[in-house]
Amino acid sequence: MHMTKWKKGRKARVGATAPGFVHISTRLVRRERRNLRTEDTSLRSAKYLMSSLFLREAYQDLVRDAAEDMQFVTGPESEDYRVLSRFVVFEKNTRTAVRVTGDPQSSHRVLIALSQSGHRLLAWMHSHPGVGANATCPSGTDLAHQARLERGGYPTIGLITSRDGYVRFFSKDLPFTVHITGGDVRRIDERIYQLDLE
Repeated sequence: MHMTKWKKGRKARVGATAPGFVHISTRLVRRERRNLRTEDTSLRSAKYLMSSLFLREAYQDLVRDAAEDMQFVTGPESEDYRVLSRFVVFEKNTRTAVRVTGDPQSSHRVLIALSQSGHRLLAWMHSHPGVGANATCPSGTDLAHQARLERGGYPTIGLITSRDGYVRFFSKDLPFTVHITGGDVRRIDERIYQLDLE
């Protein structure tokens, strides 16, 4: 017995014996592989933990003057969480009201030192001009920088602060969740928080 099957605009005879079965099995295997990749991605979703105290200190440091600023962040890691708890300071080439750029040699030195001490770059934070949650949207430059970090194998997320205490966590392709401990911070959505500055 034979079955008729349409394939790219023409009829093709497919035997109901082993060749047809292999064809169907291959399709099922491909679908299952796609499902497993999707499940793996959700299972590998990184979990970041941050204290509201450290978030407030970071915010105050980043908006201490009118120029944008940027810092690297590291901290301890467990099987469950990557804890954002410590600044890693490096030199900046440019700081203006609308731009900050790090010194490449300085940033490479601190990344090497981190690695040699058994730590990793877990986040990078910078300030944006403006107020409100929309002021924390990553620019094309921010997303390109984040993409380079992810391609380089760093388990890193980005954080952007506005002048009035909104903070956005973001990545390019890295799946992640964030949990803020402590008080004086309000969750707007899964990636945006607002510090209580009063």
